[in-house]
Amino acid sequence: RWKKLDCSSSTCAATSGLSASDLQLIENAITPELGRTIVDIDVDCAAVAAESVVAVSTSYYKHVHLNEMNTYDFTEWVANHPGGETAIKQWATAEKGFVLEFPSWHPMERWNEGSGAEIVGTQYIGAWGDDIDFANLPSVLQTSAVADALGIAATASEYVENCGSPGEIANDPKEGHKFVMISVYEDNSGPQWRDLWIEIPFNFRSDVSWYTPQRSDVWVSRAMFGEDQLRQRVAWALSQIVVASVPGTDYSEYTEMWLAYYDIFMRHAFGNYRDILQEVTYSPLMGEFLTFVDNKAFDVNSRYPDENYAREIQQLFTIGLWKLNSDGSRVVDNGENVPTYSNEDIMTFSRVLTGFVRQAERGNVETVSWTRNLIDPMQMRADYHDGYPKTDLNGDFLGDFMPLCIDRPNKAYLAA
Repeated sequence: RWKKLDCSSSTCAATSGLSASDLQLIENAITPELGRTIVDIDVDCAAVAAESVVAVSTSYYKHVHLNEMNTYDFTEWVANHPGGETAIKQWATAEKGFVLEFPSWHPMERWNEGSGAEIVGTQYIGAWGDDIDFANLPSVLQTSAVADALGIAATASEYVENCGSPGEIANDPKEGHKFVMISVYEDNSGPQWRDLWIEIPFNFRSDVSWYTPQRSDVWVSRAMFGEDQLRQRVAWALSQIVVASVPGTDYSEYTEMWLAYYDIFMRHAFGNYRDILQEVTYSPLMGEFLTFVDNKAFDVNSRYPDENYAREIQQLFTIGLWKLNSDGSRVVDNGENVPTYSNEDIMTFSRVLTGFVRQAERGNVETVSWTRNLIDPMQMRADYHDGYPKTDLNGDFLGDFMPLCIDRPNKAYLAA
């Protein structure tokens, strides 16, 4: 990456000692983009040190870090930064230009590797000078506040339709509160938890957080007194196989998202296991728990997709580690148990699971304090999805057995 220097206020000078062949390669690569503030090139130079400066025509360009002047969504990192949110929020001011300067006392490994890189690196928006369509921003950023900040004015004729989550119904004020919903709003002093001012639940205990038992109260009430006892027991069994839990998330104080996830097993207790896996895969809670939400293809951010869910859906949720005979015994080849999948299969399926993003925040649901929709099924963002062929566990390609368009009857797409 090369950054154009502003030579109007200070004198620019090219770095000495670079070979003529390297200079020619760099000049040839930058020239078609001459004038842009940021130019990314791919050339095979012999030796060009970081921060080298070259002259291209009448402009000077400096060799900078590959991520310099990129734009990222830091929402999640603000919540997870080990030094506290202030360490990041201090840069989000007009005075500092919303430009985060990487601390000189931090080794670059802190940016290139580890949890910070995993969180921030996957939230890439674009580079300086890119044109970004608001509709293509991550769903968590498509809020009215961001629209107002960017000067995107909605007209009276513009509306958004949200079909809600499966089984969702409109509020009926006559029914009153069934359980406390955490409603968050912001004022000058920060987030305010309004429902704390309205009521304390009936099961309040001083030795635990007041909101912790709420999920259990709802579940116990239905499991103990519901008339569909077989469904309740099957749903409980399924929930112990396809697990998403509070450990591993930061949502211990919430209720509705966990009930919405458990309802998947209630709906499909007597149905098809594939339907369960499909709903679980689209669940934003599972996307957070097994970290594949906002997974992007390698072409998007030059990072391999997260493999967590791709591994667990095979190992824990479906086929397990070893191939089995019809009697349940393990298949053996030359005295060795035969595995059901390889690490290559995990990598392939992680590519299948790219492109899942949360839906935009909305009303009529329990609010997560940093504006995430963890109720409605995730949606597929096509430009994040890996579009290359992918093999299945049998050596065929996914989609091999689907009919080709040329094999379908004329105007088949019009059929109901």
